[in-house]
Amino acid sequence: MKSDLSTNLEAEQTVRQTLTYTDLLRLCPAMWPLVETLEQTAASGAPLLVLGETGSGKEIVSRAACELGPRSEQAFLVVDCSCLPENLIESELFGHEKGAFTGADKRRIGRLENANGGTILLDEAGDLPLAQQKKLLRALDGYPITRVGSSEEIQLDVRFILATNRNLEEMVENGTFREDLYYRMNVVSVTVPPLRERPEDITALANSFLREFANGSGPVEFSAESMAVLLGYAWPGNVRQLRSAIHSAVVFRRGSQVIEPHHLPEKVRRGETPRHHNVIKPNVESAPKGTSPVDAVLATFPEVVKMRDVERELIRRALIRTNGNQAKAARELGIARETLRQRVEKQGIKYDPNITQTQAAG
Repeated sequence: MKSDLSTNLEAEQTVRQTLTYTDLLRLCPAMWPLVETLEQTAASGAPLLVLGETGSGKEIVSRAACELGPRSEQAFLVVDCSCLPENLIESELFGHEKGAFTGADKRRIGRLENANGGTILLDEAGDLPLAQQKKLLRALDGYPITRVGSSEEIQLDVRFILATNRNLEEMVENGTFREDLYYRMNVVSVTVPPLRERPEDITALANSFLREFANGSGPVEFSAESMAVLLGYAWPGNVRQLRSAIHSAVVFRRGSQVIEPHHLPEKVRRGETPRHHNVIKPNVESAPKGTSPVDAVLATFPEVVKMRDVERELIRRALIRTNGNQAKAARELGIARETLRQRVEKQGIKYDPNITQTQAAG
C-alpha cells in the first residue's frame, strides 16, 4: 500500500522532470518559509517533524530536506507506519533473527539498519503503538538497536524524519503518544500548507495532470471558467483529489479539446467540502435564478481575465468586508494569515477604508 505522499510523487512526476524536490517547493510562495527552514537546518542532521493534511506533500518535503543535506547521495527509505500490522512493526523497523518467532525462517535486516548512513522517513508516525514508540525513542536518542531475538547491538547513523497528519499534542494529552518521544522528534518542525492555500500549485498540477491523462489525444486546455472552479475549491483531499478530478474530466470530455466546468466532478463544481474547510461562498442573491456560484463570480469580471486578477479581487473584497483585518480575511478565504500577507505584498494590494462593501461587490 502506498503512503499518502508516494501518490504525490507519482502525481508530480510530469512537472518534476529535471527539477529538484526543492525546486518544486519553491514554485509556490506559500512554501517559501518552509523551504527556508529546511535550508537552515539541513546540515544539522537533527530529527525533522513534518506535519500536514493527508496528501498535502509531506513526502516531497521530506525528500527535499534530504536533498539539501549532506546525506543526499545516501539511502532514503520510507516506512508507512499506518500500513504495518502491530505484531510486525518491531520486526519491520529493527529486524529479526532466524527463529525469533513463528514464521521467522531467516534473518531479516530492519528498515532502520538498511537506512544506516542515510535518511529514514517514518510516514504516519502518529500511528505507532506505544510499545514501539519507546524503542524508537531510544534509537532517536542515539542508543544502539537490537534485532528481535538478538542481543547484538547495532549503532545507527541515521537522520530521522517523521511525518503525520495527526494532532500529536492532543494525542500526548490523551495518553496515546509518548510525551518524551514528541519532544525528541520535534527538534525541527514544519507544517505543509494544504493545497487550497497554494493556488500556484493548483494551476501547475492541474495542467500537469491534464497533459498526463490527455496524452496522445492532441492539445487540451482548461477554459477560464473551469480553472476558476479548480481555484475556488478547497481540495480537502489535496493533491490526490485534484489528480482524480482532472482524470475524471479527461474521461468525460468526450473528445473536446477544452475542459469545461461540466466535465469536472459534481462535488468540485458545487464546491462541496467537509464543514471544517472554509470555502468562499459568493453572494448570488442578486444573480439570475439558476446561476451557479462560479458563474456569479465570473460575471463580475471581464470575459478574458488572468488568474492573478481573480485572486487579487477576491483578496481585495475580503479585506473590505473585514475592514482591513487580515486575520479575519484569511479565515474567510480559507488560507493562513501569513499566506494572505505574502499575497497582499506580492500583488501590491492596498486596503481603502473609504470603499464600502456594496462598492466592492460592484
